Amino acid sequence: MHSVPLPVLPASYFPDAFFFYLGMQSKVILIEANENYQKNSFRNRCDILSANGPLSLSVPLRKGKNTAMPIREVALAFDMPWHKKHWQAIRSAYGSAPFFEHYEMQIKAILMNPPALLFELNLSLIQLMIQLSGLDIQVSLSDSYEKHYDPEFYLDLRDAKSYLAYKSSISTPKYEQVFADKFEFQDGISFLDLLMCQGHYARSVLVGMGAVK
Repeated sequence: MHSVPLPVLPASYFPDAFFFYLGMQSKVILIEANENYQKNSFRNRCDILSANGPLSLSVPLRKGKNTAMPIREVALAFDMPWHKKHWQAIRSAYGSAPFFEHYEMQIKAILMNPPALLFELNLSLIQLMIQLSGLDIQVSLSDSYEKHYDPEFYLDLRDAKSYLAYKSSISTPKYEQVFADKFEFQDGISFLDLLMCQGHYARSVLVGMGAVK
């Protein structure tokens, strides 16, 4: 397993496996805590694998100019019970997964009682994913906003294009997914899928990333 500079990443909603792969390389993830919110990104969206194929779950935000707002001030909207729908979708998608019963209560506890702010929700879910999977990753928050990071020491993947470009050279080793009888292997979806299907063996899958492409 090769080492990489410290990855600088946005706080995303149920990030994909690549997010945690990066953390495994450096043992630390630096979360950008001082940017402005960026719409049309995974900061408030994730993809899971449902019985009907990939399903996007989007967290609604309180109406206003969120794009110009500091990420730590972006509030969630609760005029519709989106959090209940998200939990129902996750339960429907992964209820038959081998490790669902091991993790359902911890995940449900956060989703059914989410904090008021998007950043706090995402950070709590990222930390929970690390804890449940037993990964040796520390999460740090940026002290201030830096437009540019020294590439010798940092891997700046805050921008979606940079993230996807770097990710294009990496592929997730195939593992048994819940609906393998209906769909080809789905790469790039939330780490939640890997966790529910592989449990503590998820680490072995992450170790194999980068060696299969």
